[in-house]
Amino acid sequence: MGWWLTKNIGLIEKGDFIWAYFTLPISGVQGVGKVQKKWVDDSHAGPPTVIRIKWDKTLTKKLWKSPITFKELGYAPRNAAIHAYPKYQKVLDTRLPGNK
Repeated sequence: MGWWLTKNIGLIEKGDFIWAYFTLPISGVQGVGKVQKKWVDDSHAGPPTVIRIKWDKTLTKKLWKSPITFKELGYAPRNAAIHAYPKYQKVLDTRLPGNK
């Protein structure tokens, strides 16, 4: 699966662990995986960067049953790509073993 990103694309590199925060009605992290490839799609004006993600099926399946909610995480990510702040990283480390 390819995701098109337009903001903070310099933060993402091949091999990075990525987690997907979904807004309402879920308001939580429900998908995790690793970036397999990164490229610029020049087929559109203002070409976005595209990343291919290999989703971690086991962790993602667990998150669909029990997402890391806004309340548990402590904030709602507002950008296409961000680094987790240290206090939020603790929650991710606990719920998503091997996410570094």
